[in-house]
Amino acid sequence: MSHRSMDRALSKSSLKNPAIPAKWGNCSDEMRGQQERSGSLFSYVSIEDRIPASHPLRRIRKLADQALDRLNPTFCKLYAAEGRPSVPPEQLLLASLLQAFYGIRSERLLLEQLHYNLLFRWFVGLSPDDPI
Repeated sequence: MSHRSMDRALSKSSLKNPAIPAKWGNCSDEMRGQQERSGSLFSYVSIEDRIPASHPLRRIRKLADQALDRLNPTFCKLYAAEGRPSVPPEQLLLASLLQAFYGIRSERLLLEQLHYNLLFRWFVGLSPDDPI
């Protein structure tokens, strides 16, 4: 079968069920689940609920939060009362921990992970909608 005839066959089969992309083909079994590529506008599950209770980063986050609470007075003394707001030092330190734990080679790769990895966003204290 040539590429052209295969493309025609696939495009005809995708017309039967438009929810399945042509590259996946089509089958007559109605029990096959359909993948829908449209994301919902809102998520009703919190980021906290998405992280398993037994995940090791939960315990590490609790310890880190305790240590950062003790460092808070020091951070307050180091930062000026006016000027351009900065990234909270707590978030920078938590991100550095992730970089060390997961062997992330650069800050650029760390930012890439923070952009789409919900576990990393949760650990650092970012919501899914917060800019990076």
